Amino acid sequence: MFDSSQGYHIFYIVAAEVKIEITTLEDTHDCETCGSSWASGGIVEVDGEQILYKEPVAHCYAGESYSVTELLILTLQLLGHEVVIDVGSSNV
Repeated sequence: MFDSSQGYHIFYIVAAEVKIEITTLEDTHDCETCGSSWASGGIVEVDGEQILYKEPVAHCYAGESYSVTELLILTLQLLGHEVVIDVGSSNV
């Protein structure tokens, strides 16, 4: 948007507001051999519409767990955004 009514130029950038709501889920699993395990997941809604559901699955092997950060990154990618995380250099 452009306004020059006062003899100078003012530029307005109007960004669309988006509400992203993350409801976290948890799962636990108890095993006599392996012990206890837990997993996280969640439901993500954008402007009131569910766009992502990642069920947490706690298990002895091959469980599935998603942090809030992972849920947010997946959501941004689904919305068409490129997400780049710079973890810095490591000598490990």
